[in-house]
Amino acid sequence: MARVTTTGLDELITEMENMWEQAEPVFNEMLEIAADESEKAWKDAIEKHNLVQSGQMLASVKADLNKRAAGGLKIATTYPRGTDTRRVRNALKAFVNHYGSRRNKATYFVDDAEQEIADKVPDLLHKRWNEHLEGK
Repeated sequence: MARVTTTGLDELITEMENMWEQAEPVFNEMLEIAADESEKAWKDAIEKHNLVQSGQMLASVKADLNKRAAGGLKIATTYPRGTDTRRVRNALKAFVNHYGSRRNKATYFVDDAEQEIADKVPDLLHKRWNEHLEGK
């Protein structure tokens, strides 16, 4: 029967744990950068598609950084929160404006926001990570 042995694995694991402790605050900052850009992109798309009637849906767009995905990974979710003065959920208004209804044509404004995020955020995160690697 074959026997496998390793040397230095404990030291490698300890070193990787230390690297994580140093990088975790930067990862949290990067998540905040992405969340801020996501909020801005949503608001820009709402205004671009002229979906500002009372301004309540626009004002309710927020990113939530306190979520966890499977495996404990931190995530940020961005969408309109709460209800307007008529007790209509702002997320429902966003859904109907995005996909349309019998009375309203679809705008697909969320797709515009997602595209703006996809174009901009990777460069911002790359820049912040490089700053971390350079000791800034």
